[in-house]
Amino acid sequence: MSTLSVVVPAYDEELAIANCLDDLLAQSRPFDEIIVVDNGSTDRTGDIVDKYAIDHPTVHRVVERNPGVAVALRRGIESATSDLVARTDADSRVGPEWAREIEDFLDGDDGRDYSAVTGPVFIHDGPSYDFTRRMAMRSMGRLAQGSEVKSLFGPNFAVRRSAWDAVAASVQTRQGIWEDLDLSIAFLDAGHRMYFQPTMTVDTSCRQLRHSPVGNRQYIVGGIRTMRGRGDETRTRQMYLDLPFRVIAFTVMWLYFRPWDEAAGNWRPYRLLIPLRRRHPLATTRRQRRRATPHVAGNGNLPGSKVPGHD
Repeated sequence: MSTLSVVVPAYDEELAIANCLDDLLAQSRPFDEIIVVDNGSTDRTGDIVDKYAIDHPTVHRVVERNPGVAVALRRGIESATSDLVARTDADSRVGPEWAREIEDFLDGDDGRDYSAVTGPVFIHDGPSYDFTRRMAMRSMGRLAQGSEVKSLFGPNFAVRRSAWDAVAASVQTRQGIWEDLDLSIAFLDAGHRMYFQPTMTVDTSCRQLRHSPVGNRQYIVGGIRTMRGRGDETRTRQMYLDLPFRVIAFTVMWLYFRPWDEAAGNWRPYRLLIPLRRRHPLATTRRQRRRATPHVAGNGNLPGSKVPGHD
């Protein structure tokens, strides 16, 4: 059977990273490596991960000070030593069978011809979880039975390390792109196949969807930046054509998620009229590279290296 690692890009995730690690450590098929890529966090994210690493030798913290999810993902995958590398987000929650679902597919007969597998992503902190999940499953159409797809879903996918090595040179690391779409296009252009496994589910947070389309405008146009960066004029035009539909979709999601008060468990429509301060930056938000000062975690380490004692 293949070895299996998971990569978790993290920037200022002190409120979410512990729950994420608890889920990843509770798998029925344990991960061989859990790699958290600390992307220049300014809060307690690094300290929390280091404490987990003391008790759990499979947990590693990798420091990548160059900002952006794309470069953090690359750093994590290239730090992994396993045959298969999964990816999820720090604000996501995975069930205890997630790792086994990945391994069973990519190591099984059905997955032999595929380089990557992805699955559904649901919202764990929004209204009416069970209802929303049922409606999402009904809207999948042929995907509900499993199907080949042309795109991976960011918080929920796994790739063969050999396939990554084959396309890595063409994968972008610039800020402001949709890194999952960029990797998907790299796979497609190189002839690698991807599969949607409906039982391989991940729950993520709706924290970014609570912001209006105006607040999310930089993310909404991330697909255009992705295709421009690849120099793909045909797909760039397609992204422009898709833009009105994405604005509508983000408007609907804002109207649905913003009034929901998770703590109280009820709807508060007046929240649509109240400006919402962004507590966490969008994945596509440009950040300045932090000054290359050593991070101290027991032993000091140089930026861009694994933390000594957790390798």
